[in-house]
Amino acid sequence: MATDIAVKLNAVNNKWVNAINNQLSKRQIEQLSNHISKCPNCGKQIPQGDFGFCPFCGTSLKVR
Repeated sequence: MATDIAVKLNAVNNKWVNAINNQLSKRQIEQLSNHISKCPNCGKQIPQGDFGFCPFCGTSLKVR
């Protein structure tokens, strides 16, 4: 009896873990797809980092 309950709880726990991991993956994909790799104004490659403006020409890189 206790083993049956443990198996059911483990199955429910695994479903929650999978659901949380899927949400994290979706958010990570959205963040990566919103990242601008080239400046829309000067066309220069933006270095990795959290830039709000192009470090070369100053154009805003915020996605609207």
